Amino acid sequence: MNKLRVRLNQVSDIVSFVAIANKCECDVDARCGSIVVDAKSLMGVMSMALCKEVDILFHGETCEEILQKMTPYAA
Repeated sequence: MNKLRVRLNQVSDIVSFVAIANKCECDVDARCGSIVVDAKSLMGVMSMALCKEVDILFHGETCEEILQKMTPYAA
């Protein structure tokens, strides 16, 4: 399992991030404290909007191309 910490400041960031996560073949979760949601779910990630930083957990092999696309959101 790989982990990446991101900061999603605006709704447009969340929409772009979820679109990138949906291109990943493995399961991707977003975690803020004890709350965990599917990072491929727009509503799930938007529900975490009050969190300043979110941990992204990749379950399975993570494609380097996907990680590179997510680096602009890295915290």
